[in-house]
Amino acid sequence: MPAYHATYEVDGGVCEGFALKLPDHWEENRTLQANTSQQAFDEAMNLAHVIAMESFSNPDTGKTVVTLRSLRGPEGNVEYDRSKAAAERTMLEHVLHFAVER
Repeated sequence: MPAYHATYEVDGGVCEGFALKLPDHWEENRTLQANTSQQAFDEAMNLAHVIAMESFSNPDTGKTVVTLRSLRGPEGNVEYDRSKAAAERTMLEHVLHFAVER
């Protein structure tokens, strides 16, 4: 399967101890395998949802937003609908997710 490279912008939070959360923005890069550019986009968005769930929420907004900024494959940049290229999780969704895990 061909390799694709996804770059994400994450708007979340960082905890530096003592339960103090600060807003933070960072970039994440992931490599994934897919047979087609559509499968690559679908997998990239699945990864965006995982990143959103695993990241702290931004205390200013109460949510984590992960936006797919670029997706590259063997043929170069992959075109995709930018309006569908964001995954969002609220602080409540984070709390419920961790409560269900236990």
